[in-house]
Amino acid sequence: MNIIEDDNKILDGTAIQTWDETIKSIEILFRGRSDEDIFEFICANLAIVILVTGFESYCKQRFLELEDEGIKPNFDELVHKFIPKIELVDLKKIIIDRACDNGISPTKQLVNEDRINFQNYDNCKTAFKKAYGINFGDDLKLVNTLIEQLKNLLSYRHKIVHVSPLKAMPNLDTNGDNEIIFPSKDYATKAMKIMSEFIHALHSATLALHLKNS
Repeated sequence: MNIIEDDNKILDGTAIQTWDETIKSIEILFRGRSDEDIFEFICANLAIVILVTGFESYCKQRFLELEDEGIKPNFDELVHKFIPKIELVDLKKIIIDRACDNGISPTKQLVNEDRINFQNYDNCKTAFKKAYGINFGDDLKLVNTLIEQLKNLLSYRHKIVHVSPLKAMPNLDTNGDNEIIFPSKDYATKAMKIMSEFIHALHSATLALHLKNS
């Protein structure tokens, strides 16, 4: 559980606890009732927004937790990937100086400045690979279809937020049937399973780092 007072966290749960709370919040959302026909449609779309936000929060928080747990990130690899080459020398020094001023590590400073978009699958994949050597393809052991479904959900969230939760529709069925998918409780439940499988696979891979470093 995260408790925030005056924009400052006074109680901070772990990344995986926060993810579990995300799932609980969606389950509570679907306990609501309305006579409006579009109610389930809206709830499903809001559930996707919550899920993607939860995905981003988990990945960002777990990324930072690893350093706190004694797993040293490769800061040099990160800045070479996430800072444009033309700005690399100057910005790297600036980030290190800011980190020193703030009493945090350069990696945390880099993340706090939103240099890494953890809502973007490729950014997230690259960050964990460069910093901690976690290879999503090898270490998570997930089938490609699940990864594609996850990417579609991340993309769909953008459509909901920037088009309308009343109008946004998911992409065509990734099974190749080209059937229109309507947002529904079943759709959101499937999305929860997809994201949960990914999150728990990533969490297991991060825990395995401790065995490698022991």
